[in-house]
Amino acid sequence: MDRVTANIGFNYAHLLHPNTTHGINVFYSPGVTATMDRSHYQTVYGTAYNIAHRLNRAVTIVPMVGWMHSQSEGSLVQQEYDVLNVNLNRVNRTE
Repeated sequence: MDRVTANIGFNYAHLLHPNTTHGINVFYSPGVTATMDRSHYQTVYGTAYNIAHRLNRAVTIVPMVGWMHSQSEGSLVQQEYDVLNVNLNRVNRTE
């Protein structure tokens, strides 16, 4: 078991208009792994914000922007980086 991890997250959504909601997600993973030979840890944290707007009964668009920071340390590898995400999703509803 070299991949036992812990994760912490918080989500909040709020109604803006009858057809529009927005929300924020904050997450943290401390990267705690079981202690074994050649094990490492990868700490990850970040946030994401999205708005969901229902265009009609069948289509909802969901733009999202997010940021994530990752830090890895181990016996051979040490790296740190940030990722910025921008997405535009479309959800089709079939009845």
